[in-house]
Amino acid sequence: QASDRRGSRSRDRALGSPGIFCVHCSKKRYFPVTEKKLIDTLILMKTHMNTCTSVPEDIKSSLGYLQHRSLLQKIELGAQWKSKIFKKVWNRLHHEDWSNFDYSSTAGLAKAMSICEEPSQAEDSAIITQRESVEETD
Repeated sequence: QASDRRGSRSRDRALGSPGIFCVHCSKKRYFPVTEKKLIDTLILMKTHMNTCTSVPEDIKSSLGYLQHRSLLQKIELGAQWKSKIFKKVWNRLHHEDWSNFDYSSTAGLAKAMSICEEPSQAEDSAIITQRESVEETD
């Protein structure tokens, strides 16, 4: 759709590319085109969720707790644990068969969120396609 394309940034990906958005306000839609952009996008989403007035306070508190906990677990996880996770997420987003995914409701979200390791993450983010784009990354 025309609303999905902003400038020349949409030329690098096909229509139907997976994306990420805030499920609480339905804004901040991003379509990362590389693993690096996925990392940058998740940082932007974390910042957005901390300031979004639609995100419940208990979720913001949980995110703060999880960030603190990750600092404590960093030693146990070993070197480059973030890179390994983002590579796995990127590969699953771009190599899974999304042709049967139900983009019109959250009923199909279970398949998309199977990439998440913790169930609470499924509540705070969503997978979308470029068709539903309002805002995107480079």
